[in-house]
Amino acid sequence: MKPGYVEDEDEYIISKCLLLQFVCSARVLTAAEGNLFMITKILRFLRGYVFVYEDLYLYYLRKKHRTMWTAHSSAHEVSYLFLIYHCSIQSKNTENDVVIFIQGTNLGLKNHAAAVKPTMNLDTAANAIGVQQDLKVKDIEEKITADFQKTHKIWSTLPHSSKTTTFGEGLLKNVHDRHIFYEAKCVGLQKFQCLYVGDELNEIKDTDTNEFSNVPIPLFSRVREVSVAQDGTMSCNCYTFESVGHYCAHQVCIAKLVHEANDVEFHGFTHHDICLRYQTAYMHLAYRPETPEIIKKGFHVLADNEILGPKLRLAIPEEIPIEDMTPNLSALDRLKNYKKDDVDLSKFDGLYTKTHSPDSERAEAYDNITLEEYEEQYAAIHSATTVNTEAVFDRSLKNANIPEEMARGVKTRDKMKQMYEECCAMADTIGIDAAKKLEDMFLEYRKYLNDMSSRKDNIDNDSSETEHKGKRKYVAMTQAKYCGTQERIYNTHHMP
Repeated sequence: MKPGYVEDEDEYIISKCLLLQFVCSARVLTAAEGNLFMITKILRFLRGYVFVYEDLYLYYLRKKHRTMWTAHSSAHEVSYLFLIYHCSIQSKNTENDVVIFIQGTNLGLKNHAAAVKPTMNLDTAANAIGVQQDLKVKDIEEKITADFQKTHKIWSTLPHSSKTTTFGEGLLKNVHDRHIFYEAKCVGLQKFQCLYVGDELNEIKDTDTNEFSNVPIPLFSRVREVSVAQDGTMSCNCYTFESVGHYCAHQVCIAKLVHEANDVEFHGFTHHDICLRYQTAYMHLAYRPETPEIIKKGFHVLADNEILGPKLRLAIPEEIPIEDMTPNLSALDRLKNYKKDDVDLSKFDGLYTKTHSPDSERAEAYDNITLEEYEEQYAAIHSATTVNTEAVFDRSLKNANIPEEMARGVKTRDKMKQMYEECCAMADTIGIDAAKKLEDMFLEYRKYLNDMSSRKDNIDNDSSETEHKGKRKYVAMTQAKYCGTQERIYNTHHMP
């Protein structure tokens, strides 16, 4: 789960209850064309194969550890193991225990592996992985070297812009610019609260959580608390620094408040207030063989003694008034897009929401639950859904607005694969006439693509007066006559 959605156990229970209600809602049953068995299969999957692996994906369970906000449900992940050892063998105090999360993904292997097909053997596939690894390393080294040599970034004026990588500076600038959406107040000698007030030009926009519109994901309002230690180290209960190693917008808002009280302009935090992974000097010099040993040892000491957070380098003046603390409400009271009375947790006992480990008898018993029992559970959950909640579900399925940047990164083949498979299956059932109709539609669509490609080439060639204007450089692999202008390229030794 992503940060900003579920940040404690109470919020997770509410989210889980609403998820079950959504699956058992009338709108989802209508989308399933009245097939109740499809709903029961979804319930079976959620309770038997999702809820039992919560420790692999729940954000609030790992927000205090450096995870870079990466989580997934892969069974290969090693974070399932918790290595706990005592600092003192004789000590029985659990505060002296150290918990180490070992986490890794195999995304790199999947993205750069070669399939073992009839034309490929295992040795060739392994060599392909090695080559891809070397290319990726060289690509990263080239980017880091460019950042190290060209320190000036015209698009950022933050104090650490010349010391950070381009990627890191982009993240930090976005975080720093978002501090205007918050309002800070002092509630103690070393304690502050930060409340979201939104953008005056767009009051509906909530950069913390409202990434989707008209989607039935429960959203919660929160009050961020920032504490300042005696040495000036700042810590926030959003745990951004603990998770990703850089400051948050709430800490920027507090720092700006203190600087303004001291009549000092706050330009931003420095590179001393972020972890080393975002700094070009560390990424470029720390472990290169040609780097002098004294520099490598210095970076190694810094890496072993990571800072705990950004520092406030000015004293908190007495002129800042101490205001009343905004109370911390329950998760139900902080629910934004659902009514409190519409979520009755008393109707959801441990049978629906309790977490079970995968190897427990309860988890194994899911496979033995009959269809009739799942139908009874569906009826119980459906009866607990109020009219207002059903309206939210109904509106979400009709008007859901998924961000364009998410759809832009998905390949057309992946988006249309299910529809294509269904069309082919139905065509096989109906007969040759349906298959011919589907083929004609594809031919018509390919003609449309060729026309669009020609128009694009015409636009690209408007600035150059050539006799081959409008000719396509690339054509489909068909028997049609080639009308392009490019000469044949002999790209393999098999071609004469």
